[in-house]
Amino acid sequence: MQKKSYADNKRYVKTSENQIEDSVLVCIKAFNKASPPYETKPLQVKYRKGTRVVAERPEGSTITRSIAHFKKVPFSSLVKPNNSAHRMANRTCQ
Repeated sequence: MQKKSYADNKRYVKTSENQIEDSVLVCIKAFNKASPPYETKPLQVKYRKGTRVVAERPEGSTITRSIAHFKKVPFSSLVKPNNSAHRMANRTCQ
């Protein structure tokens, strides 16, 4: 256990806050600078095992990705309109 904690500290490992029934945005591959890094419609997390997440779109289709491709949506951002400066500052998609 001591080796694991040392490795986690050295690699700056963070625990994910995404839980089942959370609203998340999924990372998309950017075609150019003007394209958004995440999909605009939030998805619902339906299943999670380790780093694998199954999320459902509002239409009913599901996608399976690693937890690194999802970003939790705070409820306050669902109400406010998107600000392009704020969107460009948060481009951390891999």
